[in-house]
Amino acid sequence: MAQNVKIISGRVHNGILLLGFEGINNRNEIEKLRDTLIYCDVDINEPGIDEDDYHVLQLIGCAAHLETGEKIGEVTDVVNLPGQDLLAINTQTGEILIPFVHQLVPVVDILNKKVVVVPPEISGSL
Repeated sequence: MAQNVKIISGRVHNGILLLGFEGINNRNEIEKLRDTLIYCDVDINEPGIDEDDYHVLQLIGCAAHLETGEKIGEVTDVVNLPGQDLLAINTQTGEILIPFVHQLVPVVDILNKKVVVVPPEISGSL
């Protein structure tokens, strides 16, 4: 059964997003929504809290370039992991995963749909 709810507050506590809903004032009322998939309308072009906040849909489709300007592929996904996010980039030789940290992705240009990546060097062999 579809039901509309309005989010009136939100905060992160111990790595978990806690939301408050209009008209739901106690734990028993919210328990009725347990295991319910919630959809919401999001303006992906609205600025984030920090300048480095990006919506996944803003990143997917961005051309991935090396610092030299050479295009290496296209961002196809953002993999959310507990430690950090990874950019999945489809290249001519297959998919590569780049940790989405400033040292390895120093430039994110959403307006021009472009990211610059500095792939980590792999030395030695297993």
